Amino acid sequence: ELLHAEPPVYLVHNFLQPGHCHALQQAALSGQLPTAAYNDAVLFDYHKLSYLGIVVAVGAAAQALLSWHHGADVSSVLQSAAAAAAVWSGIAGVLAVAVKTAVVVYTNGRCFTGSKWSTEQLQPGNPTAEAVEAFVDNICKLLGTQPCRLEVPLVTR
Repeated sequence: ELLHAEPPVYLVHNFLQPGHCHALQQAALSGQLPTAAYNDAVLFDYHKLSYLGIVVAVGAAAQALLSWHHGADVSSVLQSAAAAAAVWSGIAGVLAVAVKTAVVVYTNGRCFTGSKWSTEQLQPGNPTAEAVEAFVDNICKLLGTQPCRLEVPLVTR
């Protein structure tokens, strides 16, 4: 099943047993697998945009203090802070979209938002190594090739 045209991403149902999928996911998320670098691309980490929340909080707090300084009652101060938070949230959202768009344009679309981990250093007998072996066996059957012709499998998010 084609999930994405460019780059091509396919879903092969029942390609791995659920236990193998779980072992690969857990190994990546728990830090058992080393992070692999993206070659000739930019990794765009959306989680770092969460720091824009500080801008929203400071903007709302500044408006609240300004209202309080001018003698507003508590209800008016809270309304003022909520309105400022809405405005600053909009500004942060526009800024986040602008930054991502600029990165995509600058890199000619070579902007990735996920993470990937290498399976190269897995030791035999590890449940994750068994999952990788099952993956390699299945891909070799699917493509009609030998394991020595494949690159090291990566786990991606």
